[in-house]
Amino acid sequence: MKASTSECTFEELQEVRADLQRTVLPSHIDCPPRNFGTAAHGKLKADNWFVFAAILAPISFVRLWSVNDQSERKGRLLLHLIALSQAVWLGSRVCHTDSTIAEFRDHISDYVSSIPKLFPGKKESVRPNHHMALHLHEYFKAFGPAHSWSCYPSERIIGYLQKMG
Repeated sequence: MKASTSECTFEELQEVRADLQRTVLPSHIDCPPRNFGTAAHGKLKADNWFVFAAILAPISFVRLWSVNDQSERKGRLLLHLIALSQAVWLGSRVCHTDSTIAEFRDHISDYVSSIPKLFPGKKESVRPNHHMALHLHEYFKAFGPAHSWSCYPSERIIGYLQKMG
């Protein structure tokens, strides 16, 4: 049984949840909900997606999808995920050099360019956000690290206000 709109099987999703339970993160890192991947968890916050993409997903999927008996597709999906994970890590740095900016550009380019190859026939598989991500390296050069110009603090306040009702 496959999880809806996912390349991940239900069993693999169960393994990811189990890894979430077993993984100990520093206290300053907000872990995604333990019931990640269910309707009950609701929407994930940006920092939850960051932790999942940059830390938890690579831990689980390298273990699950890098075994010798996996399909070639799972291997390509793993490389796709790793490119995203590396881009997320590099894009979230508080200090950038020309080298880290170039690495970010290369990883996000690999990630976006592999989308149509991995999901052929899917209408609009490359979204405007993907296109925008291809230009983030220009923002890093012009404005510095993302934390100095992103809207994350404002989004966090909006999240608190939404909870109030």
